[in-house]
Amino acid sequence: MEKAQRLSREGVHNTKTGDVEMVAIYYFYVLKDPRDGIIKYVGCTVDKYNRFRNHIYEAKKNNRSLKERWIVSLLRRNLQPIMKTIYIKECTLIEASKIEKMLIKSFGKRFLLKNGIDKAIGCLGGGTDVYQYSLYGEFITRFTSAGQAMIKTGVKDSNIGRCCKQKYGAKSAGGFLWSYSKQSSSEMKYDIEWRKNKGKPVRCISKNGIITEYENARKAYTETGISYKKISATCNGRQKHAGGYSWEFIIY
Repeated sequence: MEKAQRLSREGVHNTKTGDVEMVAIYYFYVLKDPRDGIIKYVGCTVDKYNRFRNHIYEAKKNNRSLKERWIVSLLRRNLQPIMKTIYIKECTLIEASKIEKMLIKSFGKRFLLKNGIDKAIGCLGGGTDVYQYSLYGEFITRFTSAGQAMIKTGVKDSNIGRCCKQKYGAKSAGGFLWSYSKQSSSEMKYDIEWRKNKGKPVRCISKNGIITEYENARKAYTETGISYKKISATCNGRQKHAGGYSWEFIIY
């Protein structure tokens, strides 16, 4: 009855599958060792009281996994793990699974965890604001952290961070543009053009010794049809030729 009351009467329509997903209040928790306070397990549930009893029951019945053997070792000393709720959110099961995986990743691993709770909570909010844009530079929404953006959009937080920092030439992530600061549509469009055109100037050397220079690898691709990735790989020494030509960066 208590569990049923937690379920929302209204569901969320999944545009990908066409199904209606039920919304519930999920409790994200950790199990701590009562002897030293070290976190041993991360999980989520809609009924934390029954889930705690199930942890004890499964440990007594199976005694196989690391978690179960740890709980049994406590029970033999007349002790029990300490269950502490670290986050509560009303969401669908899919969203809850994403949050749980992110918490586990933030802690390090699911069992025998050593990192603190603050690090895990930080990935859910309270970080650097992230702004989401369409590929045309239109502002969509703001998130309080890359982790929150990952939960809502499904785009990896690491890819969002690379895009915001323009790291490794990242232009977009998950079909969106991302930024740590809010920009106008014209600024984002300018930024898109700048990213497309940025790069080192390159020199093409034919077998006959004819030299042709280009503004960057993408410009060379536009005029020659040779993959700019192969041109870049040749300039960086990862391969000898691209399109039958030698390539090198122009250093002024």
